Amino acid sequence: NAVIKCKDGSQVTIGGTGTLTVTANGKNGIKSGATTDEEGTAWLVIEDLTLTINAPVNDAVNDAVNAEASLTVKSGTITIDAGDDALHADYALAIGESGTAGPTITINSCYEGLAGANLLVASGAITIYSEDDCLNAANSDLTGYDFTMGITGGTIRAYAASDDGLDSNGSLTISGGKIQKATGGASTDGYAGDGIHSDGELTIPDKATIVSAIG
Repeated sequence: NAVIKCKDGSQVTIGGTGTLTVTANGKNGIKSGATTDEEGTAWLVIEDLTLTINAPVNDAVNDAVNAEASLTVKSGTITIDAGDDALHADYALAIGESGTAGPTITINSCYEGLAGANLLVASGAITIYSEDDCLNAANSDLTGYDFTMGITGGTIRAYAASDDGLDSNGSLTISGGKIQKATGGASTDGYAGDGIHSDGELTIPDKATIVSAIG
């Protein structure tokens, strides 16, 4: 199921000053379980370490990190090549913390880069090369859900071969940080991707810095 598999209800931190290299030949690189009534609240935190994940596409289609509940990446240096999503959470995905340098995340290849129903980038240096959306606030299994994307800090460079650089299926607020690059490309169905796209309310106050957004 995964190189590192965390059961439902498990609360796991992967961290330290060392180096971890994960090669996923089957399914996901790191898999975190769900929150359930029987097992309780589940979450996965990644911090400090140097983490490299290679999860090439195969019949299973691999995520580098897949969390069925929540995923928080606080710090560290992370390099990813993935056949499917690079960092995926079914519900909450948080990158960095306010007032910190945050993680350095380089995603060299993936289908989608950062994907979560509620996606927050608070700090960090993030570079993504994706087949589809680089950042996506969505979950096709949830209906009537309040999808949100928030950018409050950090620097983002997003290069999407198709669809959008930043894409929220709900609201999108960019209240800080720096969007160094956000590019969208034409999809296979002829849709012209946006640099920044929101299905709901889009809010960009003065504190945000957007250097380049190209659709």
